[in-house]
Amino acid sequence: MFAQQRFQQLEQWFKQLPSEVLASSPWSLYWLGSCRRPFDERESGSHFAAAYTGFNKSLDPWIEELNEMVSDTPAYPSATTKAMVVLAMLGGLLFRMPQHPAMGRWEAHAERLLRDEEVDISLRMDIGNVLVHWQYWKGDLAAATHTTDILARLVDAGGSATLPRLLSAMNHAIHDWHTADFDRCLNIIDSGLALAAQVGIYIMDDRLIAQSVYGSLSRDDLPTVRRLLDSTATILLLGAGLGSMALVRRKKTIR
Repeated sequence: MFAQQRFQQLEQWFKQLPSEVLASSPWSLYWLGSCRRPFDERESGSHFAAAYTGFNKSLDPWIEELNEMVSDTPAYPSATTKAMVVLAMLGGLLFRMPQHPAMGRWEAHAERLLRDEEVDISLRMDIGNVLVHWQYWKGDLAAATHTTDILARLVDAGGSATLPRLLSAMNHAIHDWHTADFDRCLNIIDSGLALAAQVGIYIMDDRLIAQSVYGSLSRDDLPTVRRLLDSTATILLLGAGLGSMALVRRKKTIR
């Protein structure tokens, strides 16, 4: 439902939970924050902060538990089950323990699963989006380029859903920024923002606009940077869930 942008319906479901159940469930708080993010960043941030506190108390032991459990498991019931485990472990280690000695092993699993046609395309894209962040973080530009290309092919194979296309635009813009192709970076962002405006889905605008600021700064284009920043109501740095995220509220359409 979240992938279908049915944020308000999900929000109502979460808010029907007893308050003590909601407060004790970091994942429920995380998804409630995600549902509120397009509409109210301050409220969304408070849910993310509460989720972070809950995860901080419970995540580390479960990472080690799952890592040991998988090491003792000779086979998975299905390719989909393996993909879900790999996604959980890769994401947990990336944002929580990137220095973990098992990180390379999980990265290798993720790379193989990206090419496994038995796994649903949307799940492979989720894995790829986590994997490419790790590859950029460790400075492996060649691997990140390869993963970005695979993700683009998966988007084309999976149809015309808007969120995957916006994520693909974001990945390509990040790649072009890293390779100093700033003009192409900004053109891709403009196309992504135009697509978002066309269909009325603005949940990725914050990241696209932020990347546009980076690209414009790298070109030493301060007037464009000022225009981009003037177009936003506020920039908030929030400790949300698995890391700090910059939230940018659009004040007017960027053209």
